[in-house]
Amino acid sequence: MPLPLQSEYERIVKNSERLFKQVNRANQAEYAALLKYVRMEIADVYAKYAVAGTLTYAEMQKYNRIKNLKSAIDGIVKDRIATVKTQTQQTLITNAKASYAASAEAIGTIAEVEIPTRLSADAVTAILQKPSEGWTYAERMALRTRDLAVRLQGTVTNAFVREDSLQNVSKALKSVAEKDFIKTRAYVGDTMHRESQDAVKESIIDADESTPADIMVVKTWVTAGDQEVRDAHALLDGQTVRGDEMFVIPSGEFAGYQADAPQGFGEPALDYGCRCRVIADVVKR
Repeated sequence: MPLPLQSEYERIVKNSERLFKQVNRANQAEYAALLKYVRMEIADVYAKYAVAGTLTYAEMQKYNRIKNLKSAIDGIVKDRIATVKTQTQQTLITNAKASYAASAEAIGTIAEVEIPTRLSADAVTAILQKPSEGWTYAERMALRTRDLAVRLQGTVTNAFVREDSLQNVSKALKSVAEKDFIKTRAYVGDTMHRESQDAVKESIIDADESTPADIMVVKTWVTAGDQEVRDAHALLDGQTVRGDEMFVIPSGEFAGYQADAPQGFGEPALDYGCRCRVIADVVKR
């Protein structure tokens, strides 16, 4: 049986997904530009130093050529991924604020009280800085930046050792960039959902403080309802607790694991790719 506010909270999820699609397109454009400029750097060194279309590692070792090329690649990656980080962070903030406001408004409507819908700056910061699998958003993006630069540099170096053609180097660079974008897309999608649900959780806790003493705001765990739902999450489906309480897996391999919202267990096997959500309701104390 659908929960009273289920449609309102489904709209929160859909809005988060819409924002993700927007930032994903913007991030994809940055990755395309990154690949374009790295390829231009490679094409330039081939034009200058290749003989009969072949460029050797020995040739690139002369006069710090390979060092300078690696530095150029590093600069391109840092510039482009910095933009990815910034535009993603701005979207994460918009997402958190919108999720909080929509949840607070829904609770206020059913409780018939006026509830503040603005997420505080401190709460936004806390959500953004909350670690996921041991890493904050800023730390994860810094790691992604360094990893991509190293793999692009390594791809180019290996190509020189093999004396690959420019065409083959270009293909290899495309493969590296595309694989990295897929990883970034998955991470951003996960982070968007987690931070939206964290904002919803905060709205439920805050709303409970704004409602009359005889009313309690609760939250219910709801899965995506398909065959891809983890067994542990299926066990949580329909579990209802107070806004400030933890959901607890009742049995199975992960019995006893607790989370205050989806992707909040601190266990990759339970958090990664989770599509569950929480839905608020009000009950008499």
